[in-house]
Amino acid sequence: MTGASFKPTIANHFRQTWTFLIYAQALTLGPAIVWYKHGAQSLPLAYSVAVPLFLAVFVPHAILHVRYNSVSRGMSFVFKNKHQIEVRRAGVTRVVGDVEIDNVECVLHRSLSRNETTMYPWQTYGFAIVRLVTGEHFVITTLAVPDLRWPYEFCKATIREVLYPWPPYSSLK
Repeated sequence: MTGASFKPTIANHFRQTWTFLIYAQALTLGPAIVWYKHGAQSLPLAYSVAVPLFLAVFVPHAILHVRYNSVSRGMSFVFKNKHQIEVRRAGVTRVVGDVEIDNVECVLHRSLSRNETTMYPWQTYGFAIVRLVTGEHFVITTLAVPDLRWPYEFCKATIREVLYPWPPYSSLK
């Protein structure tokens, strides 16, 4: 990962949100199949089941994606070498060396951290909190860096498994 540069991209956004297409198809195809099998009189019942199920998955996913987008907006990361990370945010560039990093915590859904199959769209999200010895921290999300495996030996990352990975905002100035 030496010399690699990362920032939120359209490809990363699509990788996190493509399941919207699947759930939208289920919303339309489910009632269509019920209509085909049982006639038009069953359509209101089919939609009364399909719409709440769609919203139960869509709303948490949409809220989480908006949060990840707001946390990641304007940030980019350059992993310069095994000892430095360049963090850019809002036109300000800061190089963080290995001696400045206190600890790294990767927060992932259990299925993502264990490389298991995911069922819900928010299970593919995750973030890493890089805490500095100064008390500041910055957040690297999966919208910017799709694979959060921490490549540096000087500071081993701890992994915390959660049900719904809600990222904090960075405090890095």
